[in-house]
Amino acid sequence: MLIHTPRAVQVGLFSPFPDQWLPHPEAPPVRNAYRVLGGLEMAVLYLVLPFLLYAGWCWWRRPAFWVLFMPALAWVMVYAYTVPVVGALVRYRFPGYVILVALAVAGLAQAWCIGVVGVVRWRL
Repeated sequence: MLIHTPRAVQVGLFSPFPDQWLPHPEAPPVRNAYRVLGGLEMAVLYLVLPFLLYAGWCWWRRPAFWVLFMPALAWVMVYAYTVPVVGALVRYRFPGYVILVALAVAGLAQAWCIGVVGVVRWRL
């Protein structure tokens, strides 16, 4: 399992991948709409998820961060290891993934507030 952990993290956090976002010529129109909407959602999440690293860097000493982060990541990882279908994985990982995205958004808000305060202080 340790050998497959990097790929499981990649699949768990970043699937569906960009090559799966565009309509497929043989798929029904409804499924193509799901693919495009899922791609738009993942594009936004690709922009937000790096701030999860920033949040971890800012709050790594706070127990509340770890109480949220570890069970949510474990939830996503269990399904990344066990669910072979990406469509099902997207649905099953949702509860844990929302917590990780919320931590990333909190990190984004932290970075934005520090940036705005830093600019305001610099101008004064």
